[in-house]
Amino acid sequence: MQRFFQDGWAALVCVVAAVSATLLSGMNFPEQNNLWHLPVVLNYPATQEGPHDPYHATFTNFISVFWLVVRQFATEQNVQTVFYGLQLGGNALLALTLYGFARIAQASRRATLLVCMGLPFCYGLWGATRLGFSELFVTYATHTQYAIVLCLLGLLLLLHGRVLLSALAVGAAANTNLFMAAWTFATALLFIAAVQKKPLARDTVRYAAVFLVAATPTLLWLHSIPRGPALPMAFFQEFLRGHVYALDYPRAALQTVLLGATAGMALWRHAPGSPGLVQLLGLLNLCCTAVLVLAMAAPYVCELPAIGLLHPLRFASITVLLSAACAAVLLLQSLATGGAGAMLPALAAVAGFLIKEPLVSILGLALAAQGGRPARPWRAAMLAALASLLLDAPTAALSAKLAVFCSLLAALLAAAWLADGAGPRGAAAAASLAVAGVLTLLDTTVWTVVATLALMACLMLAAPRWQVAALAAALLAALAGVRQQGTDGPTAALLVAALLLVPAAALAARQLGSSGRGAMRLAGAGRLCIVAPLLLALPAGYARFALEHARAPTKRADALTDAASWARQHTPVGASFFLDVPDNGFANQARRAVWWLPSQGAAAMWSTAFHATWVCRRDAAAAFAARGETLQLVQRAHVDYVVTSAPQPLPEAQFALVHASGPLRVYRLLPAARQQPELCAAVAAAP
Repeated sequence: MQRFFQDGWAALVCVVAAVSATLLSGMNFPEQNNLWHLPVVLNYPATQEGPHDPYHATFTNFISVFWLVVRQFATEQNVQTVFYGLQLGGNALLALTLYGFARIAQASRRATLLVCMGLPFCYGLWGATRLGFSELFVTYATHTQYAIVLCLLGLLLLLHGRVLLSALAVGAAANTNLFMAAWTFATALLFIAAVQKKPLARDTVRYAAVFLVAATPTLLWLHSIPRGPALPMAFFQEFLRGHVYALDYPRAALQTVLLGATAGMALWRHAPGSPGLVQLLGLLNLCCTAVLVLAMAAPYVCELPAIGLLHPLRFASITVLLSAACAAVLLLQSLATGGAGAMLPALAAVAGFLIKEPLVSILGLALAAQGGRPARPWRAAMLAALASLLLDAPTAALSAKLAVFCSLLAALLAAAWLADGAGPRGAAAAASLAVAGVLTLLDTTVWTVVATLALMACLMLAAPRWQVAALAAALLAALAGVRQQGTDGPTAALLVAALLLVPAAALAARQLGSSGRGAMRLAGAGRLCIVAPLLLALPAGYARFALEHARAPTKRADALTDAASWARQHTPVGASFFLDVPDNGFANQARRAVWWLPSQGAAAMWSTAFHATWVCRRDAAAAFAARGETLQLVQRAHVDYVVTSAPQPLPEAQFALVHASGPLRVYRLLPAARQQPELCAAVAAAP
């Protein structure tokens, strides 16, 4: 660990890269889960303005010490800046943690830095995981990412034998996000048992004791919350399927498990000699994958609400990030040993994270596990990965950002294979690579997989004399794809830099086996061209942020924001609203209660008594909407105002128009128009 803390300059560059990648991806506020974070940070229930409705009253039970700390310095005036800082800080800390894992390879600091600089720009490490929809590098501020960083730090400390510090870090994660820490705690105990070959070793007891002490604030807080009726499993099946039930996402489930297993075995079998840090990292990832499998099976084996509340599938983010660290370590080791036989599988493993396609990483890691000649178990893993394409999965469109990473993929694989050459095959490789480039850049994610496999086959089978022609064809196809996609200035500059990497890699790789001063200079120039795109990527995010400081909202969002601002200024404190339009954080902007929204169901997780109110209002809203009686619902719900985009005016006998904003209209429900009995008034909703 001392070596890691001595790398101050390298850590600084990793932070710069992470911040640049964050700015390139966009700063968003409020976004997604910020819908629930803001009432906690600004402490809505304790303020005079509120809202004080049953839904917002539940936030007194939102269990996260992290947000209580943020509350101490966040105000309504600086909250956006605070959340932007939290997003940048979380991504920077994650990049530093991945750098700490990469140093396990004991490669040169320069090589380690170059690899880790590229990780924040990997398309596959951004956004939500395909299994569990958990956090990686994030596009908005969330406490879960800080919990993930603490959990990864705890596992890194455990690798270095710092058992008590590891338990302290995971315990601190429990005070940030309990479910992420719980599964990481199980992984740590399994790893200790596997290393010491004892199910109940002394370190196991010490680890558990320190973890419980560190997590005491959250455990006591959890114990003090008034207990309501247990949540039915139907709630998790309806509201939290993506976080709980793996069989709803079979392709993502299979590929995530195979990714963790092959990454773990690639390091466990690849590292020579007695078990060292590299092999222990592989073992750790195998333990992490095993815990993920148990977590995936738990909701089907025992239908306990506690299992659902622990969001078992969101632990997938730890597996994915550890697998990325394994791929980085594998690449660094192959760069040290040289030779395309070792480099190609490692580069393929990293390339899968570049294009957000686990299949590519699985194939590369399976090859690496057996030195390029997979034995029967690894053939099975590769076939299972290919078969996963037949399983159901949500569709995803190709983005211009993905085109950048596909170009990087072509360059990486080309550089690896040109470094060593291949046996004589045929001219069909050039044509197949050209087709692969076109499909990769112009079609869907499924075709990205097909194109990548064709690209790998081409580079492995092509005769040396055809490889340059194949690279030229791929470059032309990529340029055509760029023109077809259309991008903004900074992204286009990054894309052009990535495309220049292809011929530069070919130039450098063809000179690796040459001798003489001229050849050495050419090789050095080629290597510089390979590094140049990464150096150009560093300022790309800052340039984009300067040119596009804020994302342009849609007209509907503008209108709803204006309506929320009007509501806060011109309606009495305690007024309630009914939204007949898609919500965009209206309640947080207006500081007024909204009668029912689907997202309010999340409050049942930290205040189970609210579940009955949410279900009652959900069923009532669905029943009235099915009969086309939304206005009657408003009258029975006893709300004060209605926000609607209906072009025809509401009946003047019951509603008075009080505000218009673009396509939206705000009406006040006249007191005489309220109908009895009030909907869901008899439901106990106390948190």
